[in-house]
Amino acid sequence: MGAARRAGRFFRATFFLVLLLISSLAPRAQDRDKTVQELAQKIYAATGPHTSIALEVRNLSPLGTAEFARVRGALEGELRSRGARLAAAPPADAEVRVTLAENVQGYLWVAEIHRGDAQQVVMVVAPGAMPGAPSISSPALTLHKELVWQQPQPILDFVLPPLAPDGMPLLLVMEPERIAMYRFTESRWRFQQAESVPHQNPWPRDVRGRLGLDREGYNAGLPGVSCEGVVHRELTTECRDGSEAEDEWPLDAGGEERGSAPFTATRNYFTGLVTTYGRTEEKLPPFFSAAVMKSREVTHWILTGLDGVARLYEDSATPAAVYSGWGSEIAAVGSGCGAAWQVLVTRAGDWTQPDSVATYEIDGGQAVAVSQPVEFAGPIVSLWPATDGKTANAVVHDLKSGQYEAYSLSIICSH
Repeated sequence: MGAARRAGRFFRATFFLVLLLISSLAPRAQDRDKTVQELAQKIYAATGPHTSIALEVRNLSPLGTAEFARVRGALEGELRSRGARLAAAPPADAEVRVTLAENVQGYLWVAEIHRGDAQQVVMVVAPGAMPGAPSISSPALTLHKELVWQQPQPILDFVLPPLAPDGMPLLLVMEPERIAMYRFTESRWRFQQAESVPHQNPWPRDVRGRLGLDREGYNAGLPGVSCEGVVHRELTTECRDGSEAEDEWPLDAGGEERGSAPFTATRNYFTGLVTTYGRTEEKLPPFFSAAVMKSREVTHWILTGLDGVARLYEDSATPAAVYSGWGSEIAAVGSGCGAAWQVLVTRAGDWTQPDSVATYEIDGGQAVAVSQPVEFAGPIVSLWPATDGKTANAVVHDLKSGQYEAYSLSIICSH
């Protein structure tokens, strides 16, 4: 009898554990099915009724082979139920590439739709991370911010040049109308000199600028204007106003220039990027900012597109991965911690909201959060890798004080 009772208790305990497991998995299955339905509806709305679709589905998420096949089958079924005709292969009325991925917020499924010369991107984000989702309850790295300078006038960018001849630190601050130099004396930054930036046409709305250093001194880029000068005992500046012309702005990785891209003179974004894969030269689409990661021979690019989606390009002009929920300002740093390269990412939002910067590492195309976000009192209006390649420079517009603040962002390795 004792053995029978123990067997009965074991059976009942096992039964309730199975029920508990099923109940814990049910919300995930419901979320998944709802996500599939929402994505199918967006694809159908973008392609139109009675359209033949060549569908490709890629898996960049922790989904196993069986679950991935189930999701793909469910998506195909949802599209057919709405009247779409699935073609075995191109040509078709529309070509749709679906990428299954996830970020720290949960599911992230993106569909890139090509119909003739038109291209459209639709996406769905569902709360609740899938099994195997990254956790940052114990962050691998720490992102540290240090206030360098603040002022009431807008700041576009800043750099810290080599020491002055007398051994004192220097600071260059780019404003819309001038470049100012400061010297660190008596425990504070003190203004020394400023050079104006001439331009024939009005600046575009949300004007952007870029400061860099080279062996001869510094270089500066604004929409349609390029400047260069020397930082020594005094600041010298010589500018060229190209008016409507597009100037090439450098894109750095690890303190080295890894390419350049034309910046439009009338807007606030890059018009594209020409890169070489093997013997093929291809142009990547327009973007707001770039995170450039290099290996011995290959440069990987993450570009934040004008459609609000970030894309990873590895070995072709076809994105290897897509990331949603990111802000338009990103930068890559070679800190040497963790996977050696990290991507700093701002929060999605506009310039009326506080911002934050999170740290990611790219592993097999997936963006894995490796630090807790660092919060700021206003939007980040500029984020560039610093000249040392190991840190980044961020400019924040404090919504409470109205000040523009220049921060240095560095990554501290865990021990």
